[in-house]
Amino acid sequence: IIIIIKKKLTYYASFIADQLLEEKMSDFSGLLQIHLSSGKIKLSTKNATYSFEEYYTVFEKGFQLLNFNNKQFKEVLILGFGLGSVPILLEKVYHKKMNYTGIEIDPAIIELVKKYMDANILQQVNLIEADAYEWINQSQANKKFDLIIIDLFIDHITAPHFFEPHFLKNTTNHLTNNGLLLFNTLTFKSNRKQMMVYFNQTFQTIFPNAKNLKIGTNYLLSSR
Repeated sequence: IIIIIKKKLTYYASFIADQLLEEKMSDFSGLLQIHLSSGKIKLSTKNATYSFEEYYTVFEKGFQLLNFNNKQFKEVLILGFGLGSVPILLEKVYHKKMNYTGIEIDPAIIELVKKYMDANILQQVNLIEADAYEWINQSQANKKFDLIIIDLFIDHITAPHFFEPHFLKNTTNHLTNNGLLLFNTLTFKSNRKQMMVYFNQTFQTIFPNAKNLKIGTNYLLSSR
């Protein structure tokens, strides 16, 4: 009974201020923090939010702008799984029933996924511990995905090799003919010009109907 009462108090308190549930060291991201925030599980590093259930703003707003209510997906690939905000959004908000393949390099995050993610959604996920760059470049494209999400950050940084043209091309080999690819990027004054060059000269070259959705400090690049 005491444990139940504590959980309820923590839940209600989370609407006033974030409640720290757990801290865990990661060899990749440093200190990981799990908070309960407005009743939702949030995974953060020092400078970035990795996952925030269906409140993960860039995909929450991005899916709205792309009218996901009218889109049908069966197989979804997520490069940089975090705590699974994408499946949570698709399942809880858009009521989609899909199969997910999640590529996550960080074993510390994978442990947290198994502890905190909704078990009903997690059972629909094939979670693979791997470097997304190596997995994409080495995998045979015998399985195609209707939706591919690239959400690859170490803290607030996306490694430069993920912007190499051949990485994007190899990723598209896993995309169905009518599939959709979304690449989540962070922009600052220091890299905004560079990101626009990448969009215009690389992303849009591969995807002529590409869109650049500006959501806060993020550019969410959409293949169509």
